[in-house]
Amino acid sequence: MSFNKQCVVLLILTASALLLPLQAQPASPAQSEWIPITQDSDDVQFYSGKRGSYELTTTKSGIQVALFLGQVEDKKKKSVSYSKWYVSTADCDAGLGKLVVLKLNGDFDFESDFVAKGSNIASSIADAICSVYQADTKKKLGKGI
Repeated sequence: MSFNKQCVVLLILTASALLLPLQAQPASPAQSEWIPITQDSDDVQFYSGKRGSYELTTTKSGIQVALFLGQVEDKKKKSVSYSKWYVSTADCDAGLGKLVVLKLNGDFDFESDFVAKGSNIASSIADAICSVYQADTKKKLGKGI
């Protein structure tokens, strides 16, 4: 299977898993609450999204965003950090824009540029968020079987 096909399959699986509420799918001992999204090129930092944490919400300024809880595990520092990651639905639709990172209390931390199917970490995270948003939108529209 080509690298691009593997990425598409991973994004579809990520989208499906993040859409499921925690109550509907209890984790088995072998199943993590965290779904791997990407890692840095040095295999030091690993980025994951929390299963069932997807949320379609609006910012304080009224912009609709797709959001989920993120985890960054740093193997070198032996640390784990948590934050909220979101992409505006308009940026998802456009295929480029900003990945916004919030502290857990909802305060702004930083933002990073992304391009759909781009090669930076922000693009991989945004691809995961946007694939969940697109799957959710399709489900709400009643399209598909």
